Amino acid sequence: NELCQLGGWSRMTLTAAEREELISRYLSTDMQKAPDLMFRSWPIATPKEALAAEEMWQEVKEREIGPEGMGIHMETQGVPGLKHVEFGREGELLSLKAQVAELQGNLAEFDSLVKSLTNEVKELKARSRMQAGRMSAKEKAKEYSATYLRKRVAIKIQSANLSDGTLSNAFVKLTMGHRKAKSKSMSGSVLNFEYVASFEVNDDTSLDIAVKTTRRIGQSVCYGHTRISLDNLQTIDLQSSETEGGVQVELMKLPLKDMHGDYLPCKLYVQILIVSAPCSPFHINVLAGTWNVGNAIPSSDLSSWLLPDKTNRAGLVVIGTQECEYKPRGQQSCHDDFMDSISRCLGTSFSLIKDDSIGQMRMGVWARLEVVAGILGFDSDGEACGLGHVVANKGGVGIGLWVWDTSMVFVASHLAAHQNQTKRRNQDYSEIAGGLKIGRYANCDLFSQFHHVMWMGDLNYRLDFSPEVFGEGANAKTPPKELFDTIEKMVEEQKFEELLVNDQLIKAMEQKEAFLGFQEGRIMHPPTFKVERKLGIHYISERSPAYCDRILWRSFDTLQSDCGNLWCGSNVSSSDHKPVAALLGLQLRPPRPHWWPLRGVKGFTQHRRSSERLHLSLRHGEELPPLQTWKVKFTSLQGFDLQASDVGGKSDPYVLFQGDAVMQPRYTDVKLGTLNPTWSPAGLPELRLVGFSRQDLRFEQISLSVMDYDVANADDLIGCGILSLKDAEDGLNQFNVDLIDKGIPAGRLEGEFELAEDKTIPASLFIKSKNHTRLHGPKRPFSTLFPCLTKSNPHHHHQHGLESFNSSQIYKFRDSTVDPITPFESSSQLPN
Repeated sequence: NELCQLGGWSRMTLTAAEREELISRYLSTDMQKAPDLMFRSWPIATPKEALAAEEMWQEVKEREIGPEGMGIHMETQGVPGLKHVEFGREGELLSLKAQVAELQGNLAEFDSLVKSLTNEVKELKARSRMQAGRMSAKEKAKEYSATYLRKRVAIKIQSANLSDGTLSNAFVKLTMGHRKAKSKSMSGSVLNFEYVASFEVNDDTSLDIAVKTTRRIGQSVCYGHTRISLDNLQTIDLQSSETEGGVQVELMKLPLKDMHGDYLPCKLYVQILIVSAPCSPFHINVLAGTWNVGNAIPSSDLSSWLLPDKTNRAGLVVIGTQECEYKPRGQQSCHDDFMDSISRCLGTSFSLIKDDSIGQMRMGVWARLEVVAGILGFDSDGEACGLGHVVANKGGVGIGLWVWDTSMVFVASHLAAHQNQTKRRNQDYSEIAGGLKIGRYANCDLFSQFHHVMWMGDLNYRLDFSPEVFGEGANAKTPPKELFDTIEKMVEEQKFEELLVNDQLIKAMEQKEAFLGFQEGRIMHPPTFKVERKLGIHYISERSPAYCDRILWRSFDTLQSDCGNLWCGSNVSSSDHKPVAALLGLQLRPPRPHWWPLRGVKGFTQHRRSSERLHLSLRHGEELPPLQTWKVKFTSLQGFDLQASDVGGKSDPYVLFQGDAVMQPRYTDVKLGTLNPTWSPAGLPELRLVGFSRQDLRFEQISLSVMDYDVANADDLIGCGILSLKDAEDGLNQFNVDLIDKGIPAGRLEGEFELAEDKTIPASLFIKSKNHTRLHGPKRPFSTLFPCLTKSNPHHHHQHGLESFNSSQIYKFRDSTVDPITPFESSSQLPN
């Protein structure tokens, strides 16, 4: 205080010049000799002033002035939470920054505690209202979502051994409540059914298994049956049971009884497992493999391809082959022989759940029993790209799966061959992508309705080297010796990344000519074509070595996916291609309740319409909860660079909105003769989304299908896109959606929508709405003006569709009593 008075300063807000003057005045006085004259009681009001005082004291210390033990004692005033700060030669320096950080940490803990206490209070209030029977519908929906536990049972019928006699045309029939499943027929004394199925676990406490024989068409006789109680079966939590070797399931040996209750000389070998679904997102490992078999009997040892480290960490295995036509071993077909080869390599832990083929292309899906439990359904299709787009020497085959509530599709293809056929390969890919009819929505392609898409096969893309370096023969069918030797040397030196700089597929993906939005694992193995049919990799000089065999994937941004490993089976020696495999980690969304409507899913079991038999699938005493809804109001929408669908190089676009959480599909109005349409707010729909809580919307998406309106024929698809709700917030949201048609760019949509929480509705209303949805386009002039000339009933058209089409854009009525810009809502409003 003495020094401050000398300088005329009353606060510690000193500039550098002022601080220097203060120190110089101190040095010029005799106060150095007076130990009782110390810096003390300086008022500090802000952290900035405290830092200034600290800086001044450091200068005093450096000049070694002042008496021994001299220090600064600052009484912090006006800074809540700060302790007294002391700066002294002998004392310990307390860091002001550490105190500030500590204070901030205390404030963060305090905020967290307040939020936690607030949530606890809300939960206590909700519980008290629940106990008193006064829970709101919104609280009931959240409570149901938090406490609901979904379970499914998987069963594998391995074989039936008859100790006396044989059976002909025998099959296994499974019955659990009102759901049934049936295996293929077999004959003999040892019936190797190898049949798997899955059921929802509701109130049913037992599973009936019957072995029947077919006597004539439409008639069967029960040979023997047994009943299994579900009460004491092995039950696992799928999320907490991710082990490297999978879940070990006990093999049960069950006796069969006849209709009189007497035991039969037959044993049934069965594995059964009950799986409870996790309530949060979880991952599944998928082993994807592709191989051009070369029309030769496969090698007996496929472990270097499917089991490179002697273990299999996958829960799902997908194998696609090309040129798989050879003389089978035994009496079975070539298709069955190859599937058996894969099954033997994978072992008894995996079961073949779905297979399909077209021409010489084959595909199969194997799964562990714990994964089988969650498979709700499957679908498959094939597309030929050979001569006349009919011959299946080139083309693709696809299999779609619904695992719990996550959809995934696998495609195995064989594209056009030869070095200079890149453009034809791109066309084959586009034709397969547009031709495969897999999925639940007719107006969507594969990429807009499946969460995960995996594409594998002999894609036949080659390595393009510069003709300036290797001459005109660089891209010839048979490479020059100099080029072949250069590639072999790069392979020996493991310069794989340098080789891939010249890869045709990578260039096509970068230029958006094929495989738009796909990813590929890091390739660290040699080219797989064209090799000698022996162990190891030895190239044939007739062709340039190339990475023909590839595995790619793409996923919605609401779910994660990655490639853990990618390799080739170098010791598989029966083909001129080496097989390739990849281990993919795919994230699955949290499963919905068992009664959630999934129309169009073909599963193991035979179901009746859920709207008619819903009460049969509900558990005893279970009531459907209310569902929370949200309004999605589109306020602006523009299309850019759409594809031309009409002869004149234009299109008449409108947009269809649909999705699993969308209560009813909706349409925009039609814009005639344009490739860059702009919709006014009056012509845009309002959607209603359904779920249990706001967290559910993070895993939802809206499918946008841009259609070309056609008066006389069916509307054509212009392009599809996905509007993700992962980052959607309450209020106004902007979006930019890239459209895809047949796997290539088809324009884009931009716009805005408002998201707002709406009222709750009964779940039965949502189920009924989804099961009775009829997809119709915007109102057609002919069906409205002349309903007697059309097969469809005009009253069945969706109301929004009736209100969206402006009839006056095509027809002008002469009757002055009719408003030409008002669409007619029924035939009774038509003019005479």
